[in-house]
Amino acid sequence: MDYSLIKKKLITTLGFILIRGICLAQKEGNQWISFEGSGLDFNNDSTIAVEFPSDMPIWRCNASICDKDGKLMFYTNGLNIYNRDFQLMKNGKNLNLGNFSFWNPIHDGAVIIPFVGDSNKFYLFHTDLDNIEIGGTPDLTTMNLYYDVIDMKLYGGKGGVISDQKELILFSDTLTDSGIQAVKHGNGRDWWLLCHEYGNNNYYRFLIDNTGIHGPYSQNIGMIYTGFNATGYFCNAKFSQAGNQFIKNNHDSTVFELYSFNRCSGELSNRKQIRVSDSLYQLEGLSFSPSGRYAYLSANHWQYLFQFDLQADDIQASRVLIGVYNDSLNPLITDFYDHQLGPDGKIYICNYDGNASLHVINDPDSAGLKCNFVQNGITLYPHTYWGSGFPNLPNYHLGPLEGSECDTTFTSLPGVKDVAFTHSIYPNPCFQTTQLTITGVKEVSISIYSAMGVLIYNPTVQPMNGFVHVFINLQDQTAGVYLLKAKTDRGEVTEKILKE
Repeated sequence: MDYSLIKKKLITTLGFILIRGICLAQKEGNQWISFEGSGLDFNNDSTIAVEFPSDMPIWRCNASICDKDGKLMFYTNGLNIYNRDFQLMKNGKNLNLGNFSFWNPIHDGAVIIPFVGDSNKFYLFHTDLDNIEIGGTPDLTTMNLYYDVIDMKLYGGKGGVISDQKELILFSDTLTDSGIQAVKHGNGRDWWLLCHEYGNNNYYRFLIDNTGIHGPYSQNIGMIYTGFNATGYFCNAKFSQAGNQFIKNNHDSTVFELYSFNRCSGELSNRKQIRVSDSLYQLEGLSFSPSGRYAYLSANHWQYLFQFDLQADDIQASRVLIGVYNDSLNPLITDFYDHQLGPDGKIYICNYDGNASLHVINDPDSAGLKCNFVQNGITLYPHTYWGSGFPNLPNYHLGPLEGSECDTTFTSLPGVKDVAFTHSIYPNPCFQTTQLTITGVKEVSISIYSAMGVLIYNPTVQPMNGFVHVFINLQDQTAGVYLLKAKTDRGEVTEKILKE
């Protein structure tokens, strides 16, 4: 008898039970709200479609949180914050959306993270969209990452945004439209926040602990995201429930990326690029099964749904087509767009347009067609429709990595390395605007001179967490060479900028 095989199967089974138990106990995600009051309630033995008294349009950007008993505390569409009574929260009106003023159209463009050590306070992180020109082409791109601090003790327990802690810019940079993702630190109490820079392969991460927010820290790894692969609101990213895996895709590609994630350092590693098809498949929705063994991808303009076994020796060869859009309308096209793992251990899939039903993967930790995918498997409350997105729900109950270098038996966190002193100009040459990024500084003074030595630009910049990002507008200047000088506490930066 092969006892090693039996042991391996037992560990896998116990791991699945543990992860599924965590998923079922996660009541912070038990109330889902979508377009104008359509919702799902997971607080009963079965998932119930309900109607909430909310008239706030919730599209792709969607974040909400419940208390430990599964009762709604507050939620947002990235434009406003609403309280448990579905009324506008105090100081929660008109979050900064940049040039896009209706609601936030970015998937996972907001996420809620509890304060470490204070159960009454929460961070709401959210992004904006601005019209900028990159490489001579105008586009809507995320330019700023903001945060607000919400205190649930205010206003009779209905909560409110603390007046001097609203719309604080965490940092400014061009980001992809794959939103922001959060995962518990390996000590089981702190948090990591991840986002991706536009135009390169840089991931930014922030550490959130009981002393505040630290970062950004950078890591260059994986695919370069630019153009429609970085914008267009069709790229996506997800952490597994255990927090040790991370997947990311983009719209105009035939592949998705799979990473290992170190919850102690916040770093990605062991990158695998997995092909979905040999032809353009226009990826969008993705998800992990509760155990993290299987990944699900929507492809071919969201007409196909695939399963991949992430434990297979050849992950690409493990691909199974588990669903093909059946041309149903309810009342619009019910394709396979965005995914979200529910507290009940099932994966829910919505379509691009508002519809009166959702698709369901009933047994996502079962191989192939045994996962029991049902198109239009749940009917919504009468006369309500689901928008094209789900709440961004990190695993709030993820525990510590016992015995690791960041175990909670340590009295303090391992120190995060100082931010390196770096600088870059992008794009260069430029057409109208360029961007200066400097990291690892406490002080900076920037000056730009024409070829004749005339000072034409002298902005005032205040570094945040050692990070500076400045847009330099040369639209009214003639084509030619310009000289940039930035004096910092780490030395002087001198660069030539070519305007075409």
